[in-house]
Amino acid sequence: MLLQEIPHRGDSENRHGKLSVFSKIKDWFEHRTGLISGANKLLHEQIPGGPRWSYVLLGGLLICFAIQAISGVLLAFHYSPSVGDAWGSVYYIQHQLTLGWMIRGLHHFGSSAMVVLMALHLVQMFIYGAYKAPREVNWLSAVLLLGLIFGATLTGNLLPWDQNGYWAVNTEINIAGGIPFVGESLQTLVRGGSDMGNSTLTGFYALHAIVLPAAMAAIMLLHVALMRRHGIAPSPCRSAEEIERTSGWFWPTQAFMNLTFGLIIVAVILALSLWVGAPLEAPSDPNSSYDARPLWHLLFLFHLLKFFEGPMVLMGTMVLPGIATLFLILLPFLDRCEDRRPAARKLWFALFFASVFSMVGLTALALVKNS
Repeated sequence: MLLQEIPHRGDSENRHGKLSVFSKIKDWFEHRTGLISGANKLLHEQIPGGPRWSYVLLGGLLICFAIQAISGVLLAFHYSPSVGDAWGSVYYIQHQLTLGWMIRGLHHFGSSAMVVLMALHLVQMFIYGAYKAPREVNWLSAVLLLGLIFGATLTGNLLPWDQNGYWAVNTEINIAGGIPFVGESLQTLVRGGSDMGNSTLTGFYALHAIVLPAAMAAIMLLHVALMRRHGIAPSPCRSAEEIERTSGWFWPTQAFMNLTFGLIIVAVILALSLWVGAPLEAPSDPNSSYDARPLWHLLFLFHLLKFFEGPMVLMGTMVLPGIATLFLILLPFLDRCEDRRPAARKLWFALFFASVFSMVGLTALALVKNS
């Protein structure tokens, strides 16, 4: 009996010893970095009105950004940003590199997912009135982030240096060249010269791989920090008493919802990569004629030009897009009413959703006519 108890006591002492060592390591790491307590603060965030599936969009956006960052780094190991080698390096990634089709597919469809999620997040912020004081900067950071995501998709479209990417970007640069007074200078600056070539490609690559991701990461961090500072804006249709009664915490319920939504996004992107695949057309030929297709989320702008021709073309390329952008930027300062309920914001709802439905309608028309 005594012999049987000895190993039991030894095991107990070993367990206590291991726990003690682990505890010492944890305490040492926490004392030096503060990361453990910092993670606890991040996870134990109070959510007014409790966890909800409607709050998963930002978490999904962060997961998509992580996918873009990881896949982008993996692609950079094999991509060559020169006119002579760009298309060949992308072809190698797509057809010869082990799992290259998957990496490129994740990056290609992940960029579209970011556009969709950011647009939906902005719409949700508007509906919830999350642009009103003290959340004005939250809203402005979201608008800026959407612009940066558009910039990343535009610059990335040229990098394969195939026919569609080359001619689509050439068309966009020509449109920018029509801006009064500064158009020609802007056109030369973007091209890196009089024609599209190595300077254009390396400039777009630097923007796509370094400048824009760094700016997006900084704005995302600011957006999340401001959200934590002011709290998530609860639904304006719920009473203050109900929100107070049902308030909950980010961990574990909201974290589980965000993770589940993120896994669904990853599954959809992987399925598209497998069954559709990232497109790659023939190498670019500046001497050919090609009917370029713009990126799907810019179709509304290109279709808008069909309604404005000749001297009115600036209305479609500059005036209307400029007014819409200015409206988004100035909205927090135009709508100063503290009431977040939709009934108290009828004018702003009408203006905002008239713009949204116009863009969706123009995109649908362009897709139908191009199909």
